[in-house]
Amino acid sequence: MKKRAARKQPPKSQSNITKEPTKQETILTLLLKRGKYTRFDVEPYGDHCLNSTISDLTNKRGLKISRERTTVPSKHTSKPVPCSRYWIDEQDREPAIKSLHKMRRKRGLKIVEAANDEL
Repeated sequence: MKKRAARKQPPKSQSNITKEPTKQETILTLLLKRGKYTRFDVEPYGDHCLNSTISDLTNKRGLKISRERTTVPSKHTSKPVPCSRYWIDEQDREPAIKSLHKMRRKRGLKIVEAANDEL
């Protein structure tokens, strides 16, 4: 019986670099770009339940994310669809940016101070 060759794994510091951003990181980045988003706006980014992602960001990370109830046109009927629109107010940006940097460092990325459009 042949012995299996031991798999070589990259050093731990390098193994995080290839990880994709989490859903929370992606949504937080969008919100920090000063946008206001509904669940339909973020579907192309892979988030199909934005309310749960927002809940995680507020309850688990302690971030303050503003919201308002709104309606958007339906693709399938003439009735508008009720949903929430989310954004981060100016006074709540600093803790959100710190949290985003923490998420990025966890993936092994260097943090570079950037303008808002480069987040």
